[in-house]
Amino acid sequence: MSQVLSQEEVNALLNGISGGEIETEQEEISEDSETQTYDLTSQDRVVRERMPVLEMITEKFARMFGTTLSSLLKRIVNVNVMSVDMLKYVEFMKGIPLPASLHVFKMDPLRGSSVFIVESQVMFALVDIMFGGSGRETFKIEGRDFTTIENNLIKRVILSALSDLEKVWKPIIDPDVVYLRSEINPQFAQIMVPTDVAVVINFEIDLGFSTGTITLCMPYSMIEPIKEK
Repeated sequence: MSQVLSQEEVNALLNGISGGEIETEQEEISEDSETQTYDLTSQDRVVRERMPVLEMITEKFARMFGTTLSSLLKRIVNVNVMSVDMLKYVEFMKGIPLPASLHVFKMDPLRGSSVFIVESQVMFALVDIMFGGSGRETFKIEGRDFTTIENNLIKRVILSALSDLEKVWKPIIDPDVVYLRSEINPQFAQIMVPTDVAVVINFEIDLGFSTGTITLCMPYSMIEPIKEK
């Protein structure tokens, strides 16, 4: 049977608690709760980190690809890095302007696949120039798929881009870049889980008389292992 406290003992106990002389169980739990913090959005946190290696590679690729396009099109083409963003893949997919030409590839030994997206106006301008045109025409892009010839010509551009990409990555991981397929529907170019984080790099293609965008999208998990190199 529990011992009954006297009134004096009860008063002494209450005074000890209020004066801080006696620690309560509630205070111990509170201290533990402050040290036991869990970051349920840790993937959102890491994407805010800078990756100097990726930035260096991206700038080098832009310069090299500009030279490659200039040689391919027989005119001066400047390629500039517009932005390097990190966001959920599902949000990136929602923002792809349609129609667009999507090209999926992988870079062994890095795990996962990446995708180049060529917006339609840039694609038609490049194809027109490769056919001997000026590239200045205004193209109606709604209501039709890309032709086989258009797809083959733009694939040639992308293969050149992949060759340059392999060269700029070589000092880091010596990759084997492999072209996988082309798509026009983003739903068929799912390279990662929608909620995963993507690294999205937008390149401005400056043809002199007009500009457009080619975008490179890579899984953050693919390049995270080399970000400290």
